[in-house]
Amino acid sequence: MFPYISNVILYVFILFSLLYYSYRINHGKSYSKVLYNFYLILFVCLGTFAYFTGDYLHYKDEISRLNDNILNPTHIEPIFVLLITWVGGDYTLWRLCVYIITFVLLGYFLKLVHGNNFHTLFWYSLFILPGAVSGRASIAIIAFFIATIYLIRKKYIVGLFFYVLAILTHKSILPLLLLLPFTRVKINNKIVLLLLPICLWVGVCFNLFLINFLKEMGLIQQNIYEAYLEYDNSLFASIGAIISFFISVLPYNICVICFTIALLSAKQNMKNAFVDHLRSFTSAFLVFLLLSLCLFGFTNPMFYRYYGMVKYLLLLLLPYIYPQLYSLYLTKKNFGLLSLFIFSQIYIVSLSAYYEYYQSCR
Repeated sequence: MFPYISNVILYVFILFSLLYYSYRINHGKSYSKVLYNFYLILFVCLGTFAYFTGDYLHYKDEISRLNDNILNPTHIEPIFVLLITWVGGDYTLWRLCVYIITFVLLGYFLKLVHGNNFHTLFWYSLFILPGAVSGRASIAIIAFFIATIYLIRKKYIVGLFFYVLAILTHKSILPLLLLLPFTRVKINNKIVLLLLPICLWVGVCFNLFLINFLKEMGLIQQNIYEAYLEYDNSLFASIGAIISFFISVLPYNICVICFTIALLSAKQNMKNAFVDHLRSFTSAFLVFLLLSLCLFGFTNPMFYRYYGMVKYLLLLLLPYIYPQLYSLYLTKKNFGLLSLFIFSQIYIVSLSAYYEYYQSCR
């Protein structure tokens, strides 16, 4: 039980210490980049021993199986299979390598967008870090957004390199090729507002027949179809999940909606060409996300995998959309909302650690 508890304690320490440093910076205190980089090392430690994630035991079994026979069928990309052979099947060493790469890329990503400060690290820790240490996808997500930044800045060769890296590390990045043209196109947000209800209508109408149609065509196996329905019905399978929904999932989704409205209604010209292009790309991403939700449903990876990615875009735009909130100059309303998210995130991490410990004891 101790490793699971210590994992949660490490996350709580990261969260509150970053909040403290951000508060001190607001009052004129400065800190060296050594301390900033130290937190990236703590992120690596958290990822290596991320007992509170649902994928920890899954990957442990998968790597053990592949270490026995490298030719066993697997959903893991070949580049990670090669890493298994390189580390000799050592699961801890495999995770260490994955998260060193992940958070080196994160440090580079934040430096690239001038977000390498304690405020950004705090918001990253609050909304992204617990999900980022769950598996291999975090490398691909960061690589994809690095590629996006370079494409916005017309550095196409470097952007293409990071996009290929993203595809090699997670195949789900491939459909996002459709979004790349929007890195250099400034979209009128009024058009996006018109597109959202159209996408919703088309998606809902199509979704009424999609899953059953694919099953009848033989493109979805019966056992996968039944598992999907069972998973869809298990969202409120425990009291812990119900509490998580009301204190975390629901408030977070409401905030995403509010952020989206603020994003679309903000003044078109922010006197920053990069931010304008990034905002247009985010608008296109949100349309893509809504369409995925309508077509595939809330519990399908074709939606929730990309929904997790939108947090990175919101993190980059937070200083421009809600500058006071980003800088932690809080009103009573902001403070209450921030307290709710801190409490809910710690609750979810602790609950997940308990579930993982329970599974490991069975």
